[in-house]
Formats: sequence, C-alpha cells, structure tokens
Amino acid sequence: MKPFHLFILLFCAPLFASQEFNEFPWQGFADTSVRLCPEASHSAATLEDKINISCSLEGENQTRFPAQPKNELKVVEWNIERGYKRHKIAAWLEAQQPDIVLLSEVDRGCARTGYRQIAQYLASELGMYYVYGVEFVEVDDFCEHGNAILSRYPMGNVELIRFKSASSRYVFNRDDELRVGGRMALSADVLIGEQTLRVYSTHLASHFKDAGHRHDQTEEIAEHLKSVKTPIVVGGDMNTHTFFIEARLGLKSTYVLKPLYKAGLKDAHKGLSASKRTTHPGKPNTIIDFIFYKRATLTSASVCSEDSCRRLSDHLPIQATIKLKK
Repeated sequence: MKPFHLFILLFCAPLFASQEFNEFPWQGFADTSVRLCPEASHSAATLEDKINISCSLEGENQTRFPAQPKNELKVVEWNIERGYKRHKIAAWLEAQQPDIVLLSEVDRGCARTGYRQIAQYLASELGMYYVYGVEFVEVDDFCEHGNAILSRYPMGNVELIRFKSASSRYVFNRDDELRVGGRMALSADVLIGEQTLRVYSTHLASHFKDAGHRHDQTEEIAEHLKSVKTPIVVGGDMNTHTFFIEARLGLKSTYVLKPLYKAGLKDAHKGLSASKRTTHPGKPNTIIDFIFYKRATLTSASVCSEDSCRRLSDHLPIQATIKLKK
C-alpha cells in the first residue's frame, strides 16, 4: 500500500540556505474541501488586498521506496494548463523518469478538472513527493490554482514567495475567470544524499504589457536566492513574449530575464536554436518556458516535440539534465 502523507503548513518567514534542512512535515491525506486560502475562498469580494492573500502550503510523500542519491538529475519544467489531460501528462512524465518536476497552472479542487488535487494525482502516479502553493483563488469556482514541485527526494525549507510586483486579476480575464491572488514562486530545498539543491517553480505575469512586472518578479527571485550557497535550479513559465527575437539574434534577454543572468544563472536551453525552443504549440515564435541553473554542469537539454506533446497542454514540457558539483 502506498504511503499517503499530507501536511498543510502556514506561510512562514523566509528561509535561507544558511539554515539547516528542515524537512517538510508530511502527514495525513489531501482533502480539497479544506481550502489553503480560506479567507480568499469565502470572502473574495470584501478583501481589502486582493493580491497578497494568505495561503497555507500543502505536501505529501507519495514515494514507494527511498530514491538512491546520485550526482546527475533530470529536471522537467511544464505549464500543464490546469491538468485537463492529467492521465496523459502522468504517462509522459512516467516515460521520462524525471527526478524533479517544476509545474505551473496546477488545479486544486476545481470543477473544470474534476475537483481533484492535480499535483497529488501526478505525485501518486509517479511515486514522488510534492509540495503545492496557491497562486490564485478562482472566485467563481471557489477553487485554487498554483505551482507545484515534485521530487523523488525529500524537500524542506519550503516557501511560497508572493511577488510584491503584481497587478490585480480581480477582473474578468480572457477566460472569464474572476481571480484573487497574485503571481508567485514556490521554493524548496531538495536533499539528495548529503547534497542539497535549491529549486524554484515560478509563473510570471502574463499580459504583454506586464514586462515591467516580469522584470521585477525575476529580480525578486534573484534577491531571494542571493544568499543560497548550494546548486540552484529555477524553472517556470516566464511569459517572455519577445524572447524569440533575442534568441534569433543570439542575445541574452536585456530586460525580463536580466536579473537572473546577473545572479549567475545559466539558461539550460541556450545551445538550442530559436526554432527548437518554441514552447507554445502552434505559435512558432513563442519561447516562454525556461530552466536556469547555477553551481552545476549541464549534461543535456531538450523541448518535447509538438508531435509528441501538443495535445497534453497548451505548453510543451522542457527538460534538462544537470550534474551537481561536489
């Protein structure tokens, strides 16, 4: 029988790399009727601050056996479009056998995805740990939507970083969904034997006009990881609408991603041509999904082909294999 463990942990103060590894205290079983953002879920219209909502973190240990430590890790980053195709997404991930999965647009208790905890489902299918943080509360559906990290190894020092630079989504957007909350990053330390890897799963502001917010959000991530001394991986949907032009010209992003480059992070897929980096099916000039790394060596990087993955989500998954420096 699989062990199912859940813990709902209240948002805590920032945790820095200088602290010891505090493993997430897994216990219980996820119940999506218990809201991670109860005030926002039930009183959205009366919230004075509709961006900086108060939310708890959730996590379970769905592993079937302890993973053996290794020096080379496969990382997948994927915007899974809420998890509509959860069965096919799980099958693709199972075939890839990633060690760490960084997910955005993950539903929790939403009617549109069968009221399921999508991160929990994927972790169960893959036999992994997961932690989950809420980005938005979908007011009309009274459900939660956010980022997740899946790992074959224990995670600790987990933190939800609600970006200070954000615009309210308490308006009807293009999908006619009323939202409270704001863009965020989910951070965790992954313990691999005696080594620790800091990972971030993020989703930046989406509108074309929000480049200023996107720049400030990557700056917040760069500031957060400044004191981290271990290897680092940052992955997410960066919504970098003009990056294709920069990639064609062989340039680094001069604005949105500049704070990450200045912080010493490297773009895992830089070696691929712009045409091979498209991550939005049907839009060949769109490169918006990234994996960055620091204090590690890149072994390989790839983007799933449209033929293989275009029917799984409105984003293509990307992956990178990195070797940790001893």
